[in-house]
This record gives sequence, C-alpha cells and structure tokens, in this order.
Amino acid sequence: MKYFINGISDEQWGKNMIAYWHEFDRISHRLPKGVVNAFKNRFLHDSEIVSIDIFNRLQNKKSAKIVQVKISNDSYSGIFSHEHVFELTYNYAIRDSHDYGYLCEYKYGEILIEGDMWIHSFTCLDSTEVVIKCKKIIWEDTHS
Repeated sequence: MKYFINGISDEQWGKNMIAYWHEFDRISHRLPKGVVNAFKNRFLHDSEIVSIDIFNRLQNKKSAKIVQVKISNDSYSGIFSHEHVFELTYNYAIRDSHDYGYLCEYKYGEILIEGDMWIHSFTCLDSTEVVIKCKKIIWEDTHS
C-alpha cells in the first residue's frame, strides 16, 4: 500500500485519502469502466472476500496467470479478474473461518499503475493483505 498505510495519524490518513483519489482519477481512464465503477461506487468497505482463485491459462503457447477475487455484500457481488499476473503477495491472517463462510472482510484498497503494470492492493479487517501486480484488471458483476 502506498496511501492507505496502517498506523498513520488520522490527519495523515485524510491527506493520503485525498491524494489517492486524485491519483486514481488521473489514471482511471486507462482502466475498464467496470473496474472504475466497482472501485469508486460499490462501497467495498466491509464487503466479504468470498474467494481468491489462481488459474493458469495457455495463450500463444505461453502460460498466463489469472487471479480472481470474488467479493460481495448485501447490494452486489462480482469478481475482480487480474490477467497476466506477475506477482501475488498474500499475507493471510489465520482465523477460525467456519462461522463466516468467506475469507475476510474488505477494509480498504488501492489500484495504482507502475509503468505498464497495474498494482491492486487491499487489506482486510483481520489484517490479511493482498497485492496483485498484473497487466489487466477486469470487473464482472455477478448480480446486482
């Protein structure tokens, strides 16, 4: 995470939030509209991360990794699909999940770009942290 960093003061958090959304607005024209709408308008905070799935797809005789993050709340559900994944960092907070039926609750996240690589980072309420570096991000509504 570059902007939403645990442990910073409330004042710095406010400044970072303004700076992040300014940066997101600056780069959002390079993302599919579905990703922009889901990220800005879906109120992801407290949504359930249902699953994180990793796939291997053969394209042009080359292996391409895909990471799908399924997320839902009372109003919607959908999938962030990350294509041509180059790096996945996943620090999972082990807890007794049998009572919940989902991996964790989404706290906050960032989508940034570095060169031609998208970086989607998010943190959950239980301290789970995920960073996905990829060539493309897609959002698919699975119900409204």
